[in-house]
Amino acid sequence: MRVLLSMMGVLVLGTLLFSCKKAPIDAPPVVTSITGKVADADSGTGIAGAQVTTTPATSSYVTASDGSYTISNLTAGQYTVTATKTGYNTNSTTVTVTEGQTTTADIALSRTSPELAVSAATLDFGSVQSNNTFTISNQTGIGTVNWQLSYNQPWMTVSPTSGAVTTNSTVINVAVKRDSLAYGNYSGVITISSDHGSKQVNVIMVKQNPNAPQLTVKPNSLSFGDSTNTLPVTIENTGTGTLHWTTGSNSSWLTASLDSGTATTTNPSIINVSVNRSGLAPNSYQGDVTVTTNGGTQSISVTMQVLSGTVAAPTLQVIGTPTTSTIEVGWTKSTDATFQSYKLYRSQYPGVTEASALDTTITSASMNNHTDTGLNSGTTYYYRVFAYGTNGVGSGSNEVSATTAVSLGKWALVKAIPTQSSANPTKNSLMVLSDNDIWAVIGNEIWQFDGANWTKNFTLAGSGQFQAIFMLNDNLGWAVTSGYVYEYNGITWTQDTSSVVSGISFSDVVATSANNVWVSSNGYYSGDVYYFNGTTWSPTGFNKPIVDLDLVSPNLILALSDQGNVYAYNGSAWASVGTAQGNSFRTISGISSNDVWGTSYELWQIKDGSYVSFLSVNNQSYAQDVCMESASNGWCSYEYNSVFDAGLYHYDGSSWTAVPNPTNSAINCIRMLSSTDGWALAANGALLHYSK
Repeated sequence: MRVLLSMMGVLVLGTLLFSCKKAPIDAPPVVTSITGKVADADSGTGIAGAQVTTTPATSSYVTASDGSYTISNLTAGQYTVTATKTGYNTNSTTVTVTEGQTTTADIALSRTSPELAVSAATLDFGSVQSNNTFTISNQTGIGTVNWQLSYNQPWMTVSPTSGAVTTNSTVINVAVKRDSLAYGNYSGVITISSDHGSKQVNVIMVKQNPNAPQLTVKPNSLSFGDSTNTLPVTIENTGTGTLHWTTGSNSSWLTASLDSGTATTTNPSIINVSVNRSGLAPNSYQGDVTVTTNGGTQSISVTMQVLSGTVAAPTLQVIGTPTTSTIEVGWTKSTDATFQSYKLYRSQYPGVTEASALDTTITSASMNNHTDTGLNSGTTYYYRVFAYGTNGVGSGSNEVSATTAVSLGKWALVKAIPTQSSANPTKNSLMVLSDNDIWAVIGNEIWQFDGANWTKNFTLAGSGQFQAIFMLNDNLGWAVTSGYVYEYNGITWTQDTSSVVSGISFSDVVATSANNVWVSSNGYYSGDVYYFNGTTWSPTGFNKPIVDLDLVSPNLILALSDQGNVYAYNGSAWASVGTAQGNSFRTISGISSNDVWGTSYELWQIKDGSYVSFLSVNNQSYAQDVCMESASNGWCSYEYNSVFDAGLYHYDGSSWTAVPNPTNSAINCIRMLSSTDGWALAANGALLHYSK
């Protein structure tokens, strides 16, 4: 599943366009809509190019030159309208839309100010490490943050101690010296002050005892807040021999999971520290867990809050199998004498809180289930239930999620690319920012579709052919050929002159910002993934042809080699997640690093490291592309060489089913905006739209 990026995420990956709906060309006149203006909060001037989205999701729009926007073809109900723009703080407003009427939703955005950011809260040097680093940056990338730092321990040195950051970051080098110190545990603090906030970095270090056991406890303080019940603690032996330990606490509400144990230098002990709020009066509480050993004693400081009238939190679970429009959930019953009500909250995004949409309120303690109705098909919903006491304070359950069954729409021909090129679109030829902003490469040309017409944006000189395109927005994008990388600045396409990425056969490109770009190369004998940090290109070190990339999220990129090897990048390192069987590997689409789909002569899946084959039609066919929206919704295309016919298939979480293809040409590239809205490009240049 190629993640579709916000049109405004130039420096930071912005809003993900997971739900955009385009009305059919022959739709009836719009009678229910939201209109408004996005304006600068200080000047009142309209903001052009702001991204406007709604919850529940409808479409994603970009404001006109005067800041105006209109979202049409709506269903009556309550909507939260959100506006985002680089350089401004995101803002939202909630309106109620009435059937057959136009509702106004104006939104004011305040300009983003500089903000100090530090990459680490703690630097742990352990007993061996002498050097470590963290970075100082400007969280917003707007303006300048002038900073200076200080530290409070003589065994620590830090450099540099002052500077300024704008869109760059500064690496801070921290060194510790143990030579003159006695054996034991040490801690210090680095304080970073600035004209836009302050931060602290805790520094912890151990000088190892080479002659006897020595106790080190991590962490040495725990904060449980008002809802956390259990946290882990590690007991290490930073000396020699065997460390014998016992635990104890000074508070009846505070316990450790183990009373005693042993630890060696290679085998630490892990215990759980738990708090019990039952029967406690509303207040803030502080206690200590003490670890006593033959190598020293340390206390773990514990803090906890008990809210007034808090009842026990329920446990929530999904009941049965969701339908196309319903999900049933149930939870444990409250037996608290102060029980007043249950409130079930719902969202289409993880992290449900009491600020999410209220699904239902139940005042009977024995009524502990609810069927949520009127849901969108093929959509994942997240739930939490809160139990409230007579004082109105709620205790939240665990979060659960479920996906409704898919009710399929139809694919329809829209408009072919009016190119004279004899080349076919590639597997990565399509980039969809919204229903009204689509980019495509075919042969030596780059085209843009505005929802009605195609416009040629660029023609490559010479005999090169474009292989892939990736756009962050209309002012920033990349395209690759069999020899070069090209970057778009909103006006012109410019060839990257770096010798590192010149003369290489490229297959794909993805990006999360102007300073985070990846391109894959699939030369006949060699290849790699090359990374661009905004200044320089560098190879990753695969040293094998990489035929496709997939940007699943800002912290998950997948890569597929020509031998079926699948790799995942988690934001800091690449790791193997499995190997597919077969040959002629083409494309990859991931739901997570443990659930990856791909195409070759067949459609296949690597689930938790294991390979599974799907839809192997015959030896005269091969899978073209696959695009997975979720574990229960995906699309793939097949070409049958024997009759040059093309197949489209849909996945509902359990099986693949053939669906009508409105063109007799193979579907080379599929890109889905959501489970109900998608686009595809056929081998003959025809553009197809999926809607429901």
